[in-house]
Amino acid sequence: MAPMLRPSTVYLSTISRTTAASGRVHEHLLRDHDFSWGYTFIKTQLHAAGLEERAKRRGAHRRKRERKPCEGMMMHQDGSRHAWLEGQPVLDLIVTMDDATSTLYSAFLIEEEGTASTFRAHQRANLFLESLELAQ
Repeated sequence: MAPMLRPSTVYLSTISRTTAASGRVHEHLLRDHDFSWGYTFIKTQLHAAGLEERAKRRGAHRRKRERKPCEGMMMHQDGSRHAWLEGQPVLDLIVTMDDATSTLYSAFLIEEEGTASTFRAHQRANLFLESLELAQ
């Protein structure tokens, strides 16, 4: 165990051996021992010394799923903040796309993502879908 953790060994005996222990130990070291290293360092050291159990594995963060079978059954909308245009302020790119076909229904830049931009994107997506129906 790292020498910095030795003063807190007594403190560790009062904490259950759960993953929450590293947070409490880190707070204790910051508060009482003028410790300046990060939480992740403490957690790694406690795991290595066998003073804290590793968290149980949870499911995959983002599970793969089958795409919807038909166009229009599910739409995805996302916003991404970035300096998209040189010399312009940071803007949000709002994109709406179909799950089944990855067809882009709408994409536009706006100052800030919000309810109004969501309605605007859905309105544009509906106009796009209507134009497809009229063309058939």
